[in-house]
Amino acid sequence: FRRGPLLATRAKEFLFVGQFVKRKGVDILCRAFCRLREKHPDWMLRLCGSGPLRAQFIGLPGVIVEGFVQPEQLSSLYHKARFFVLPSLQENWGLVVHEAALSGCALLLSNAVGSRQDLATSMNALVYSAGSETALYQAMEEVIAWEDFRYQEAQNVSYERATQFGPARFVSTLCDLINAERQ
Repeated sequence: FRRGPLLATRAKEFLFVGQFVKRKGVDILCRAFCRLREKHPDWMLRLCGSGPLRAQFIGLPGVIVEGFVQPEQLSSLYHKARFFVLPSLQENWGLVVHEAALSGCALLLSNAVGSRQDLATSMNALVYSAGSETALYQAMEEVIAWEDFRYQEAQNVSYERATQFGPARFVSTLCDLINAERQ
């Protein structure tokens, strides 16, 4: 995953990647998006994943439902979307948030997403109360009103924060811990 095109030039699209289960809050996301779509018909929501709730999202106005996608395809989808949204009701880390940030997406995350503390700042993300359709709708309204300079700032901060994590950092931290124990 690498930085993609400028956010302001990307499609007016929110992207969700994950399981279609209650814990992921994708049903709440779709309800909030349908409200948003009534006022902003030029925005789209792309859902990628699988699960028992999948059928209820097919055919919703402005919602594109895709199955599980391989990393190469996923990278391309991150590069097309302005916002990555993870509305989870419970999420210990959220690898997809890291992937989206590496791709330069702005982030829209519930406060139940563990990685928000490391990857989301007031400059690249909006964090809202998990489980609240109204809070998610209001957050979506707020972020789609961002100006081009705000999109650029969000893209830069997402990428910068995301590059601070990964295998190299893990190895370095682990070696530091081992060395500290030896002393």
